[in-house]
Amino acid sequence: MLNSDITIEERFLAELVDGAEPWMPAVVATRVEEPFGSRCVGRRWPRVRHVVLENLEPLARFHGRPWFEQQLGNDVSSWDVPAARPTEWATGICLLMSAEEFRAVGGFDEGFFMNCEEVDLQRRLHRRGVPSVVLPSPIIKHVGGGSSDSTRRAQWLMDARMRYHEKWSGALAWLSGSWERPTSTWRGTASGGSPAETWTPRGAYKRQMSLIRHAWRNRR
Repeated sequence: MLNSDITIEERFLAELVDGAEPWMPAVVATRVEEPFGSRCVGRRWPRVRHVVLENLEPLARFHGRPWFEQQLGNDVSSWDVPAARPTEWATGICLLMSAEEFRAVGGFDEGFFMNCEEVDLQRRLHRRGVPSVVLPSPIIKHVGGGSSDSTRRAQWLMDARMRYHEKWSGALAWLSGSWERPTSTWRGTASGGSPAETWTPRGAYKRQMSLIRHAWRNRR
């Protein structure tokens, strides 16, 4: 399974299959390079605090630092390692897996749209004892954002995350954490943040609350 906004080399598939073979059956991902650098492909199972921290705008200056990325749910121990390494789940930019195992858990849950369908799938596979693994090569060149409408992406992501938490842990804890996110953004900016000229705490608060309300209404 491949994203539509990637570039691969001629021998990509052969290298991927060779690297994955010792781990099969497994969900196998590989290293991804983006315009800003290497992406952390390995992830920890999503928790409410990961998303809250990710979207607190006063903390945006810490993105990219390993200690903060770990708090966001990224498996930093699998980032740019020289050998294959198991992780809890892997981002869906490129995933190789057994078709038999895929079908055994019912494939993708089509209630998800654009986001979270791969972590939901891997969580069901994990229950069957199928691990997720990140390979150090081959390397994928990924543009990012090329397969979705940038004006609607934030809402799609919020909707998918709400649905995921509704399915696996109940949406009330998610709602509580999500509600705190825009409030904390407002507090943090009011107490010394430095937003861009076109950005205001009130505007950010209203936008984020709109995303949360829509996700809550459409979580099923």
